[in-house]
Amino acid sequence: MMRPMRSGMMRQRDIVIVPISYSDLVGRKWRPALVVSNDRLNFSSDDIIVYPLTSSTKRRYVLEIDEADIIDGELMQKSSVRYDNPLTIEKLYVRNLIARVSKAFFAQVKEKIIGMM
Repeated sequence: MMRPMRSGMMRQRDIVIVPISYSDLVGRKWRPALVVSNDRLNFSSDDIIVYPLTSSTKRRYVLEIDEADIIDGELMQKSSVRYDNPLTIEKLYVRNLIARVSKAFFAQVKEKIIGMM
């Protein structure tokens, strides 16, 4: 279920709807993304750090989200986290909170991100 966001209310592990620019930076689409920035930053900064979700299974750097990985809310379709594409988004542009992932799944995402460094 989608819920409107209030400024400063997003937390690490939330899946939110944000504007994601096309690679040519000409346009953008509203897409789900996983909040990875810690809660201290989320509450004190105007920005959050997210990784976009994709429904494409053909991408190389993705981690699939299973139904068991969602502890609150739901995703409209099978999705994966694109852990090769971090984005900084101003909280003002976050549209909705749609779900929250488990601590165990988030730990897997963190391992994948660290592996990219």
